[in-house]
Amino acid sequence: MKYRQLLAQSKICLDKNPVYVDAPVNIHIFSSGAKWMADQLNTTATKPFDNTINFGLYGTLKYGVCILAFIAAVFLLWHINIFLLPLAVLVFYFFEVHFLFLFPLLLDNIQQPLLKSISLSYTVGIIRCMTIVIPISIFMLAGLLNIKSPFKNWHTGSLAILIWYKNDIRNRL
Repeated sequence: MKYRQLLAQSKICLDKNPVYVDAPVNIHIFSSGAKWMADQLNTTATKPFDNTINFGLYGTLKYGVCILAFIAAVFLLWHINIFLLPLAVLVFYFFEVHFLFLFPLLLDNIQQPLLKSISLSYTVGIIRCMTIVIPISIFMLAGLLNIKSPFKNWHTGSLAILIWYKNDIRNRL
């Protein structure tokens, strides 16, 4: 699927059933986000949410690795040429797509979810993942500028990734 199709399907789903994370910015951001994702993934089944999974740890690990890679790239690129700094964003997303399917895999109780997410990203293709994720991320980040509902695009983009997972990735498990 292409990012435009994913966003269009996601917008339709959220228009029909506008369910959002109540407090998207809080100390339990990864757990509350995971609960929302579980509801979106399991719309037809009544699979219980597994509270024993440490989503905070996995989220911190995922974004910690991405942020560290971004900072390292900024440092290295700064010393090479300041005009190369925008490439650090690509480095961030290069690492981020390795963990792209981590939360859905956790919700599906897949063994070794970190390794499986990396494996799936390579199966799909890292460049393909980046060409889908980066435009969705731009859409999500741009939505934060909307004063009335800053997280609407965030939910739309997150749901787009879940739709991608449900339609194209789950059957590869």
